[in-house]
Amino acid sequence: MTETVIDSIGASLARLKPHTAHSLTVAYSGGVDSTLLLYAAKVFASAHQLALSACYINHGLSTNATAWQQHCADICKLLDVEFEAKSVSVVPTSRKSTEALARAARYTALLEHCLHRQSVLVLGQHQDDQLETVLLQLKRGAGPKGLAAMPEYQIRDGVVMIRPMLSLTREHIEATAKQLALSWIEDESNADPAYDRNFLRQHIIPRLQARWPSISETAARSAALCAEQQELVEQAAAEKLALVSKSRDRLDGAKLSALPVIWQRAVLRAWFTAHGTEAPSQAQLSQVISQLSAKHDARPEVTVHDTVLRRFQQDWFWTHKNSLTEAFSEQVIQAGKEVCIHAMGVTIYVSEDSVQGTYRLVPVSLNEKVKPQGEKVSKPVKQWMKANGIPPWLRQPAALLLLEQAPVACVYPAGILTLHALPPSVQVRAS
Repeated sequence: MTETVIDSIGASLARLKPHTAHSLTVAYSGGVDSTLLLYAAKVFASAHQLALSACYINHGLSTNATAWQQHCADICKLLDVEFEAKSVSVVPTSRKSTEALARAARYTALLEHCLHRQSVLVLGQHQDDQLETVLLQLKRGAGPKGLAAMPEYQIRDGVVMIRPMLSLTREHIEATAKQLALSWIEDESNADPAYDRNFLRQHIIPRLQARWPSISETAARSAALCAEQQELVEQAAAEKLALVSKSRDRLDGAKLSALPVIWQRAVLRAWFTAHGTEAPSQAQLSQVISQLSAKHDARPEVTVHDTVLRRFQQDWFWTHKNSLTEAFSEQVIQAGKEVCIHAMGVTIYVSEDSVQGTYRLVPVSLNEKVKPQGEKVSKPVKQWMKANGIPPWLRQPAALLLLEQAPVACVYPAGILTLHALPPSVQVRAS
């Protein structure tokens, strides 16, 4: 059994590019699963001359947490494995379960540990855990991505994560640990059916296994098939996303609308994935798609997490809730010195060889009239911005870049609208 785990660790690490790993970190809770994993990882690390550490996450949810932490420290000392304990805070809320909050805090701490050591995170989930995950995803109404459950190999926030025990059952793991006379702890919270996983583990899965003994294995097979199909969909969606993207933060609304609705949803999910953000719910996706056919002059907005999707001139823009609204005062642009305008997210630079005069940046109302070079009439700043396709949410705060008293450009958040030809000595760029 331990050879199976050891071989699986090697197979997972073989997928690394380049095919090397210099350090492993075992997520060590002190339970039977992570204890057998630590034992196998120690054998593997020693055979391949890899550094090995174990990380214990103290959630502070049990009065026994400190004793468990000491147990883990003692086992690591016995095995000559570097040990670190991290304490996390779990504050229950009405919107998320304690399980979900503890899991999120645990992974954040583990990933931080691994990033610091540039190590691969080795996790002890097994085949029965996979069945629990599939059932929980079914309960949540998940699609193929959720039903794919836990992958054997993945990269999360720059950290490689492997689960070398997914082919093993809890029964086999416990039997092996007993044969090896390993010492582990029992978390009393595992007996509390108030937690969804415990409810499944105690009341549902035993009945399923009594009826269908191979249910864990077949569920794992289904999860693998879902993962395979999801990978194909994500690859195709990424290709379609590239075709409808005008930039990283702007989608061509006409091209997106031309796709079948099923692909519109897939492309929007891919857009969120590309930004490293959790995908919208099905209801939120439907809301965005319904706005694709809104009136031409409509400016719909859909808020998802900390992101606001906004439509302008038929295109969809990726924006954030916290827009730049900081006020600023007039500034003189000194030659040879970069000036960062935090309120607008731009940096202005005038080289020292410029002898045209003094440049100043002054706040401007969008209703103030200006006349760009080559134009016959003066119009309000906001009309020139609209004509140049600048979305409304990027028009303020605005400022005029003056050469002496003559306006040569209008500066707005992360952009510039040229009013007169700027010499090469003047540079304006996003900060």
